[in-house]
Amino acid sequence: MKDDLSKAGVIGWDGDNESVICYLEGDFFIRDGRNILVEFEIGKKAKHIEWYNEEGFLPCLVTEFEYDECDIKIKHFADKISVNNRDYVAVYSRVEIKNNSDILKHVDIGAPKELIALNNVPKVVLPNESAAHDFVIISDRFGNLYGLPSDDELIGLGGFDTHFNHMREYWLHELSNIADIELPDTELIESYRANFIYTQIIKNKYDLYVGANGYEEVFDHDAIGILVNLFTQGYFKDAGILLSNLKSQIQYDDAKFKISWPFALYYLKTGDKDILLENFDKLKYFAHEIEKDIDEKGIIKQTWDIDRNGYWTVDNWSALLGLCAYMYIAKVLGEENEYEFAKSLYDGLLLNADRTISETVKKYKLNYIPASMTESNDNNICKKPRNTNWASMFLFGRWAWDGYLFDAKQYGYMIDMIDATYGYGLKRGREAGLFPHSFGGGSFSDSIGSYNAGLAATGLRGKKYRCEGIYAYQAMLSYGQSGPYSFWESAGEPVKEKWRGYHPVSGDGSCPHMWGQNLASKVLLESLIAQKYDKTLLIGRGIPEEWLYPGKKIRVDNFPIQDNKRFGFEMEALNNNILCFKFRGEHEGIIIDIPCFLENIDYVSEGIKDNGSGRIILDKNTTELKIRLISINFSKNILYRKGVRSNMRPSDDGNFLNCTNGSLDDFTMSDSPGNHYILVDIGKPVKVNRICVFTDDYKYAKKFNIDFSVDGKEYITYIEENKNNGKPKSYIFETAIIRYIRYTPMESIGEDEKGGHRLRSIECYYDEV
Repeated sequence: MKDDLSKAGVIGWDGDNESVICYLEGDFFIRDGRNILVEFEIGKKAKHIEWYNEEGFLPCLVTEFEYDECDIKIKHFADKISVNNRDYVAVYSRVEIKNNSDILKHVDIGAPKELIALNNVPKVVLPNESAAHDFVIISDRFGNLYGLPSDDELIGLGGFDTHFNHMREYWLHELSNIADIELPDTELIESYRANFIYTQIIKNKYDLYVGANGYEEVFDHDAIGILVNLFTQGYFKDAGILLSNLKSQIQYDDAKFKISWPFALYYLKTGDKDILLENFDKLKYFAHEIEKDIDEKGIIKQTWDIDRNGYWTVDNWSALLGLCAYMYIAKVLGEENEYEFAKSLYDGLLLNADRTISETVKKYKLNYIPASMTESNDNNICKKPRNTNWASMFLFGRWAWDGYLFDAKQYGYMIDMIDATYGYGLKRGREAGLFPHSFGGGSFSDSIGSYNAGLAATGLRGKKYRCEGIYAYQAMLSYGQSGPYSFWESAGEPVKEKWRGYHPVSGDGSCPHMWGQNLASKVLLESLIAQKYDKTLLIGRGIPEEWLYPGKKIRVDNFPIQDNKRFGFEMEALNNNILCFKFRGEHEGIIIDIPCFLENIDYVSEGIKDNGSGRIILDKNTTELKIRLISINFSKNILYRKGVRSNMRPSDDGNFLNCTNGSLDDFTMSDSPGNHYILVDIGKPVKVNRICVFTDDYKYAKKFNIDFSVDGKEYITYIEENKNNGKPKSYIFETAIIRYIRYTPMESIGEDEKGGHRLRSIECYYDEV
């Protein structure tokens, strides 16, 4: 097999038994006890490939490339079908050929014999015409052993388009159950949606599996993390079954410590007390097990919870979080004795954990929270700067941030040193060769991984790294994808190969990896909006300052809050440092808490402003809010108001606008149709490692390159974008020293006699630890 097996994706159906594994060149592998590898020979002829989800997020994977003056697309998706009252999953495939030449083309796609043809298409494609070959094959029987339908029965169920529409409608309906988001970065939106869909596909009926090509089983702490994110998003389908089925300490002790957490969150969002009553004996048992697992040091015993034996900080954080949740549940149910038990145990564990950590910090003269309660990171697996376990407590200990949402008592080194720990770990990783905003990986593939954004979640509890969850997620998208919006648990060095862009050369675990990818969705959503257990809403806790530049919008709809209610808000940034908020749905009070608000609030139309904390406090009657900030740091964008060279034309009122003005209301437009480049001169060589591009959504470059130069003569291409859809995109890359940035369209959309493509804004940043 010629495929690069480090590149993998998945298609399938909700709760199927064995999902279909897909590969870069358009191949896929069916299990179902049949083990069929489906290969299209034409895919082997591709030199450069675009691999992506249809419509950006649907589980229809598209392999696109050029061959012999033809554009080729190989598409696969799965649909649930029923034949003779038996349910199946069928894979529908299409090979599209568009002949761009003026001569006939004989194109043999090399279709495998296992596929059933749904149409009869000649191998000859007329000049400037298109052809589509459609196929079907059964991929799964939901764990049953009954026979397969006949070819005629499958053909009689309809063609590719019919089943694509059914698949699309199903997943759009499922997505309508969760919080929806609009952001100044379209790939974050698409990945958020794809994560949800992949989770349902990889799930085996009611078992929350982690992967399909590896980790095809339930891991206890993984399942808790996945379920918590689904509840955070507002997805409660089969919640009672999934909660009751949660298994603890199959593999990891930290799972039993925090098993109460998803139950508490579910109650907060739904008010369903019955599920607490039905499972209270189990929750009580595991809460009391925490007491048994505290050893003579007064902290949690040694465990294997980061795949090594030790006194791990993550265990103590997990236990503290679990006790927060159990206290909440006991109070809801009126179990006063259990509440007092949990409170006493929490207070004692927090006291001893803080004492032990402070002793370790002082003993080893540390400037960070150690992954071990009793030793320096230099004395365990964390001595490797590219190993993510230095932040393990941030990833799945969760106490600092999620305990904060419980309004839990928190103090000491484990809170005060959060920012310092992020600074220590990220700086050490950069010095060891990691790309910007990467936390590293595992012991083998150690460049990035599916946990990357989740590792930044505790930044929301600190001050300096509250936006890191978003940046770390953008890093995953920029150089961590090993399938379309799919990531290995741990991935290798990002390189440029057949799949355009930077992608890991290797991977470990599974791809996609649903625990890690759910953690990414959770930190993204909670950077925008989170709910405390007192029902207060926190808005903007992790929103970057550059998302407040004029013309940018943020929207969240259908966010779950108490008593099965839903809430939404939108924020629009205007000129003169003004932000306009609109709120939809009932609420019990809102706190606007955007990082750059600290000592920076000039005026609010409603509520109470607290400049000292950077917060605006709103009561439950507030539906709209206007804020004026003292300042917004536009110069953070290195290109702000820098000179632009291009064949520009003025706007209709005769004024020249500029894509470096720091506003999406402005734009640079070429004076005539054609792929005219836009050049920005920074004025001196500077360091850059992140670019954000905002094209027009009507006239835009579908394909473009971004090239860098120091002298204006020799340029190096850093970004090749071949599927721009007019939506904003961000790119993170290894630090480069540049003076000139050249934006060169290769193919444009919407050009007319009034002018060519428009570039509304191009922003350039240097993110340093």
